[in-house]
Amino acid sequence: MIPLVEVMCTAWTDKKVADTMRYLLADVGKTLVLVNKDVPGFIGNRLQDALWREAVSLVENDICGAAAVDTVNKSAGAMLAAPVILESTRAYAATPTLRIGHVSLSTGPLAGFAEADSYVLSGTEEALSGGVENNGKFWNVEIVSTDSQSNLNRASEIAADLILGE
Repeated sequence: MIPLVEVMCTAWTDKKVADTMRYLLADVGKTLVLVNKDVPGFIGNRLQDALWREAVSLVENDICGAAAVDTVNKSAGAMLAAPVILESTRAYAATPTLRIGHVSLSTGPLAGFAEADSYVLSGTEEALSGGVENNGKFWNVEIVSTDSQSNLNRASEIAADLILGE
């Protein structure tokens, strides 16, 4: 359990309620922080987000590598309260992987349009099997092909998942 609790106090919060929360939380071993204004996000998350943005910037601007950021973070972790380990993040891994999404019509009434998919995908995978280089950085390539079952709504959901998901 996280020992820190952030309690939001607004203009409508009775001071007695805030004081009661402070004593109750202290009794169960929690550290209480009173937040005076209702804003999006907790203080801790906002600080973590700022640290994350700076860590990514350091690596993207070639100031240092992801391993250096992680070493500093691990050495001063409790002090920095960093949200994640950067080195294992997909884009900053030693050899990152570029994922290419492919939405197919393999089954269903439109399956005839996908007859060449296996040939095209195998040729593409073979051509990219050695990976690609971009701006001096080597990337492995993974092709993720998913069947939409000839359903437009399913194809949209698959595409969104390929773009936004892991």
